[in-house]
Amino acid sequence: LYGGYDNDKLYVSTGNDTVYGEMGDDSLYGDQGNESLEGGEGYDRLYGRFGNDTLLGQDGDDTLWGHEGDDTLSGGEGSDQLFGGDDNDTLVGEAGNDLLHGGDGDDWLDAGEGYDKIYTSFGNDIAYGGLGNDNLHGDLGDDQLYGGDDNDRLYGGLGNDNLYGDAGNDRISGNQGEDSLLGGAGNDRIYGGEENDTLLGEAGYDLLHGGDGDDLLYGGDGRDTLTGGAGADTFVIGQGDVYYNSDTTYDYALIVDFNIGDGDQLQLQGEASDYVLRDSVTIGSNQGTGVYMDTNSNGIFDNTDELISLVRDTTDLNINDSYWNFT
Repeated sequence: LYGGYDNDKLYVSTGNDTVYGEMGDDSLYGDQGNESLEGGEGYDRLYGRFGNDTLLGQDGDDTLWGHEGDDTLSGGEGSDQLFGGDDNDTLVGEAGNDLLHGGDGDDWLDAGEGYDKIYTSFGNDIAYGGLGNDNLHGDLGDDQLYGGDDNDRLYGGLGNDNLYGDAGNDRISGNQGEDSLLGGAGNDRIYGGEENDTLLGEAGYDLLHGGDGDDLLYGGDGRDTLTGGAGADTFVIGQGDVYYNSDTTYDYALIVDFNIGDGDQLQLQGEASDYVLRDSVTIGSNQGTGVYMDTNSNGIFDNTDELISLVRDTTDLNINDSYWNFT
């Protein structure tokens, strides 16, 4: 069924039909079957309704509704709005500043290029921001959100979510659930939320805040600021055979609120004899205990030792006490 050059309204009923809007601002309506609706040029509206439908907006700023069934929606060029509806849908924004809303079901959403907004709902959803400064919102399920390039904002919502900022200076919030939050490259801000979260800054100068719960915080490469919040938190300065930093650059972890009484832990690689502690170290407005790699293995601080962490507002820490965890 073909629309032509005008602003058409095209309806199908039972059967598996293919509808082409072609030129003009068209409205295409599916029904009971597994329909294929292609808007063509213009600002089109496509309604999938029942069945497992394929909706292609193509050129123009289009609006696509999948409704019921496992639908595939692709916006094409232009700033499009895609709504998945019930069941397990696939939404692809492509070029333009798009709005993607998964609806019910376990959905797969890829915004593509542009400054996009993605909203998941019920179900365990997977969403990709792609290029551009994107906003990704999880909701009730255990969601996986990937920011992609540029400066993105990721919000986990309810559920146990995995959020990955990737490249760019990202803002990542886990909210409720036991979440895994990874910043990726760039100077990121990562907030854990209410339960037991894992926060990893990776490359860049990152700010990590665990919030409530027993959280694990690891800044990664760069000069990072780690705040555990409430709960018994673990601040990772070394993991396995990798130090927080060991490249002789001025990178270190600033640990803001280490509290022995809360059950906080400091995690290091190797053994206690690999490190030297020094009281009253001051860097800018921050003062506390400096944790140094004992470069010469002589057990005494000297100028060749490398600072890997400043534990703010602490004195008299003992490297052999139980709040140190060596891996």
